[in-house]
Amino acid sequence: MLILALDSSQHQQSLAIYNSESDTLLANWAGEGKSSQLMPVLVGLFAELQVKPQDLDLLVCTTGPGSFTGIRTGLTLIKTLAAQLELKTLALNNFQLLRFDQNLSDSDPVIMHAGKTDYFISRADADYFSFEKEGLELKQFSKNTAELLIDYYKAKPDAELFDYPELQAYYLREPSINKMKAAI
Repeated sequence: MLILALDSSQHQQSLAIYNSESDTLLANWAGEGKSSQLMPVLVGLFAELQVKPQDLDLLVCTTGPGSFTGIRTGLTLIKTLAAQLELKTLALNNFQLLRFDQNLSDSDPVIMHAGKTDYFISRADADYFSFEKEGLELKQFSKNTAELLIDYYKAKPDAELFDYPELQAYYLREPSINKMKAAI
């Protein structure tokens, strides 16, 4: 089974291609920059590996929280591939992935950078955006998120899969462009 993992919600975007039959990570790319570079990178990886999109069997992605444009770009790419190739998707929000990475329980509070001095916070009762750390220890992913998505799939191969219409972005704050429009 050939699996494509993608995360473009973080400052560092990442793609991974994994062959579950040989337990081989065929490609593992991470880079900083604009989410618009994802498609050229993916096309380059496919060419390098001599793989076609039709060879994919499963898609794995994050849904946010994170960069508004990054989330939108990544989900559009995943949903397009899923729709055209009739593939299911394993989708996680970044809090779920971070808890998996740090071996935390679902009720453990987690805090992540939301840019500059802003934070995304997840507690047992709610997930939200904050301007303060609220005394929590900032958590970092141990490796690029696409590789962690593959690790999650390997650890939980029976995790719930979604059809592309069910995939929804996980935003915790309104994009700044909407605030600018409202001020005009």
